[in-house]
Amino acid sequence: MTGINLLKVRQPAAHYGMLMGKMKRKTLIGKAFAVVMALSVIFAYSVVAFADGSTGTKYEPNKTYILTEAEKEALPEYEGFTWSITEHTAAYHDTSKELICGKEEHQHGDACYSYTFTCSEKEHTHGDGNCVYCKFPEGHLHLGFNCEYHFGDKKFGCIIPYNHYHSASCCSVPEHTHSDQYGSCYTRSVICEEKEHAHTDACYPLVPATYSAILLEDGSDKAENGSKVIK
Repeated sequence: MTGINLLKVRQPAAHYGMLMGKMKRKTLIGKAFAVVMALSVIFAYSVVAFADGSTGTKYEPNKTYILTEAEKEALPEYEGFTWSITEHTAAYHDTSKELICGKEEHQHGDACYSYTFTCSEKEHTHGDGNCVYCKFPEGHLHLGFNCEYHFGDKKFGCIIPYNHYHSASCCSVPEHTHSDQYGSCYTRSVICEEKEHAHTDACYPLVPATYSAILLEDGSDKAENGSKVIK
């Protein structure tokens, strides 16, 4: 009886040991699989990070790079990844730097011009004795015998103004007084050897635009920093 009882006790103990052994083997296999997957991910990202062997530049996914125009155009392409590129800073002229135009500022003054009289009109002031008056006689009184009548267009009457005397209003020569050299009677010509120049932003060094570039895995809409993918 004692031998039978010992056998019954030993059989469950042996079965429990076998189960524990199987569980340990499964745990070890699972851990090994997780390690392999982690190493494959690290290897994949390390390939991207060191893929640009032509320049030696390391590009990593989800990391922002500030690039020049030339660097942007030279970005390599990676299968399964897309570059998200946006303007970081616009190009501008740095007015705090020294001028690069090589010119002095100059604005033409009076000494830079010559003035030539080119007026074709004659000076005239009404009443100066050079007026050319109308054809009507002065002091005309409508007496009938000395009137000039008009019968056309259903009009009747003397066409000579009554008691007319010549004045500025009936002089056919326009009044004119020559202007000084700055007016319309003179033509101005530049005699200055210098050219006019005023400094603008273009006279200062140009700072090129820069660009923000992020390498994103295909299928993602945004990088970790929120930048949208440009396709």
